[in-house]
Amino acid sequence: MKSLTMLLVALVAVVAPVFGAFSERRLESEKKDAEAKGKGVAFFFTQDYDPTSRDPNHRTDVDSNNNAMKKAIPRKYVNVIDIDPQETRGLDKIPLCVQKAMKGKPQLIVTDAACEKVLAILDGRPDRKKAADFEIKVVAALEGRPDPTKDGKKDK
Repeated sequence: MKSLTMLLVALVAVVAPVFGAFSERRLESEKKDAEAKGKGVAFFFTQDYDPTSRDPNHRTDVDSNNNAMKKAIPRKYVNVIDIDPQETRGLDKIPLCVQKAMKGKPQLIVTDAACEKVLAILDGRPDRKKAADFEIKVVAALEGRPDPTKDGKKDK
């Protein structure tokens, strides 16, 4: 039993960083894949729980915000890199254009495949219209067209 426990601890120690953490290797892999498929790269900064909150609905609100943001990700057009607020290793490897665009959480920042230019930013909890407009904006930016959602006009 003791050896089984040790084996499980060792397995978790090896596997957890591979799947849960942001890394430069993962970034390079996503960039290469996005370049090959003509996609962008999306950096999804999840909202974390506030340990000082006394609001009984806090955890539900945070989960709801993160889930709404996940649903708004136009996965057909971007490769997604989830960034956990608890994870601090490797965050200095996030591209400079993304670091400059970071404001709050939850936040979704879409860049070109080379991660050199920010194409679109989605802040806070999006409703359906905001999510649809964001997808239109991402597609237009990837195709090199101007943002069709400005001034209430949409490109079909």
